[in-house]
Amino acid sequence: MSSLPTYETLKLSQPKPYVTLVELNRMTKLNAMNQQLFDDLKACFEQLNIEKRCRVIVLTGSGRAFSTGIDIKYLSNVAAESAEIDDIARKALHVRSMIQRTQESIRAVDKCEKPVIAAIHGYCIGLVLNNEYICLHLEEVDIGLAADVGTLQILPKLINDHSLFRELVLTSRTYDTNEEQQIGLIR
Repeated sequence: MSSLPTYETLKLSQPKPYVTLVELNRMTKLNAMNQQLFDDLKACFEQLNIEKRCRVIVLTGSGRAFSTGIDIKYLSNVAAESAEIDDIARKALHVRSMIQRTQESIRAVDKCEKPVIAAIHGYCIGLVLNNEYICLHLEEVDIGLAADVGTLQILPKLINDHSLFRELVLTSRTYDTNEEQQIGLIR
């Protein structure tokens, strides 16, 4: 890769040949995910997927957290935009298009054919976890939102137990790594 692409909310580097480090770079917001970060993630992973000099991707967060999940300010802006729309059907279409745009970013990471290693540290809210020092917690439930950026689609495939799945998404209970391993989230 002669020169790495630049993004507003991501920092890319190549610490070793064929290894690309992608850092979420909104340190002042603990890497909370806004629309720009979602758009950058999608563009970045689509580009790295076809880049011949990239064979593995390490995804991490700059600063003291991997990510605190979706940016509440971004969510409130989406809600404010929706509130300005009078027709309920158009309002629903607007919200749906924002959700789909966000989901496309997460799917771009998932669809990437290169191995992606998540180097998680500190907070990691709203993303699937696999680390002995990190706990699973669905924060969306605590603030009255549906975890619809991919969590509700991915979790049932990982744990294969509908009763446990419902407990996870309805109670917002925090699971430590021992429990995560027992239910199949950590392998």
